[in-house]
Amino acid sequence: LIHSTFLRLQLNKLINLLTKLNVEDTQAGLKGFDSETARLIFKKMTIKGFGFDVDILACAKKNKKKISTIPVEFNYDHEMSTINFVRQTFIMTIDLVRVFVKQCTGYYTS
Repeated sequence: LIHSTFLRLQLNKLINLLTKLNVEDTQAGLKGFDSETARLIFKKMTIKGFGFDVDILACAKKNKKKISTIPVEFNYDHEMSTINFVRQTFIMTIDLVRVFVKQCTGYYTS
């Protein structure tokens, strides 16, 4: 648990450093969009898996869409995660580099 918490915190720092999103946790919570924003953003999505959330948020930011954090309460029965956190952190880092390249090349706004 300590290992995964440390990795998650470091990954969030890296995400915010490269994307300038300033979002506490890009993976947590629900994402909602109006129809115009959804059409704009989802036609630009190329990343699947956990990197998808960062891809969405980075595209929204590049297109000057407002990103808000709204607290929600989500309860579920003590389901333990079955992901390999170290492996997923590696994959997420690769996805983050892909998002960074998309930002730098103007992909999101073209």
